[in-house]
Amino acid sequence: MPPSDALIPVTRTPVGDFWTRLWRFAASARLAVLWIALIGLSLGLMALLPQMPGAALEDQAELARWLVTVRSQLGAATETLLNLGLLAIRQAPWFRLILAGAAFSLLIRLYTYVEALQQGREPPGAQTPDSFFADPHPHRSGRVASAPEQAIQALAARLKQRGYRVRTEAGGAAHYLVADRPLAPLGPLLAHLGLVLLLLGAAWNAVAAWEQAEIPLPPGEVISAGRGPTIELRLEDVSPQGQAQITLLASGGPVAQRTLAPGMTWWVGGLGVRLVRQGPAVHFSASDAQGASVMLLAAPGATPVPALTLLVTPDRPEVSAFVPAQALALQAEGRGAAAIRLRALRGTAGEPVAEEEITGEKTLTIDEVRYQVNVTPYVSVALIYLPGRLILIGGGLLTALGLLAWGLYRPRRIRALAALEGGATVIKIASELGPLPALGLEGDMPPSPALPHKGGGGEV
Repeated sequence: MPPSDALIPVTRTPVGDFWTRLWRFAASARLAVLWIALIGLSLGLMALLPQMPGAALEDQAELARWLVTVRSQLGAATETLLNLGLLAIRQAPWFRLILAGAAFSLLIRLYTYVEALQQGREPPGAQTPDSFFADPHPHRSGRVASAPEQAIQALAARLKQRGYRVRTEAGGAAHYLVADRPLAPLGPLLAHLGLVLLLLGAAWNAVAAWEQAEIPLPPGEVISAGRGPTIELRLEDVSPQGQAQITLLASGGPVAQRTLAPGMTWWVGGLGVRLVRQGPAVHFSASDAQGASVMLLAAPGATPVPALTLLVTPDRPEVSAFVPAQALALQAEGRGAAAIRLRALRGTAGEPVAEEEITGEKTLTIDEVRYQVNVTPYVSVALIYLPGRLILIGGGLLTALGLLAWGLYRPRRIRALAALEGGATVIKIASELGPLPALGLEGDMPPSPALPHKGGGGEV
């Protein structure tokens, strides 16, 4: 909830001016609350309704798969929700309009609090008419035994102890006091600045964020991924417990390194790297009796290579390397994260030649050709890029700090008057901004039958 408008300084332009009224409307707390409520409603809808993944925005096949899943959940309402932008709220024009309107409103309120801090540099005048100490201001009156000047000085000492800036003046028939907290607008200012940063971070994420569901990282290889900024990752090692050591690179050089457990997300600025799963990577190489390399194919008709690495995935639980020189197919079936069952099949009929369970490294000899098979675990990671993430964190911290400061250091301006009346000193206290605090002067201000307590602001 935005802080009270009591801190917003009074504009110097005439009240009836159209632009003044428009400015006050734009800076009003009610309008700010309305924008925040609309944003909260949008975020609630994002949590309740399935949202289009970033990959579907650029890949028609991914979009078609996502729509099939969503239609099975939402049925006939899918098209209506999609046309209203409720299934892609981050990209919806109306959501971005809400963010822009909220940012504009909060910027205006931020300016008013900056102006309030500037106006608070000079303490206001202490003298004020006696009519000020009546309704509608929270006020209280009483009689004290001390002289007017002493009563004002005692009140000033109490207020200074509580962090108020105090100014006293002597008038023709009375002594006056004004006390305020010149830094009181600082809390709302920080809160509004934090809210503005939250909106900027959310808007940046809505425009430039992306995600990639799954990227395989073979051991030792540098993999480039990402849209916009290119992300380079390298898998260094995988422990028997499934923890992966991953290095983030920039221009070929390491920037940061982290060991991730399955399901853990590693944040580097706005980039999140989440370890999804692991599986076996099978490396094949072969040489004949003279030591010459035997060419391998990843698929019939593919380019022959002397060495080949294949990844066993949930979509491909069995992978094959082909050896045209021997009319062989080497089929590897996954057996956990670092083991495979290897079968060597010959010819189009698939006649079995050899079968082995392999963990780690194994050498097979078939018809004087030596096959080196090396099984190592690889991992798959998901990437999410939120460029406004750090701005969101900073905005959240500033908002929390500002609300805390506003709650502990409430805006108040207290005025007091002390004068002789009927042979005794009458002291009147009123609050111009905020409620009248308890000042602990009951012993100095016994209730008087002539001047009873007046409600509205609590006790002094």
